[in-house]
Amino acid sequence: KWRRFDADAALLELDNDGTTEEGTALRCTASRGSATLNCENYTKDREEYDLDEEIAQQVGGLKQTLAQRLKDASALKLEGNALMRAGRVQDARGAYERGLAAMDL
Repeated sequence: KWRRFDADAALLELDNDGTTEEGTALRCTASRGSATLNCENYTKDREEYDLDEEIAQQVGGLKQTLAQRLKDASALKLEGNALMRAGRVQDARGAYERGLAAMDL
């Protein structure tokens, strides 16, 4: 029986617990250049569940990348501050510029 067990299908069933086909809330927001439509508590199909899982994985990787960039930039800012206190203005400027480049935004 465990060989045929589909963990993703079981998780999808749990995810859909207490939902309806149409959803319980629909929200539309618009701003200059964008519009968003949010439907809450609706029943997802397998394809949508798989897409949500893929997005969650991608977001996790993005969070790690951004955290590392922030850590590197912060270290370079501290280095720049120390150089500035030591009167090495040009070296401090270089450290600050490398810090900004590390963010790569």
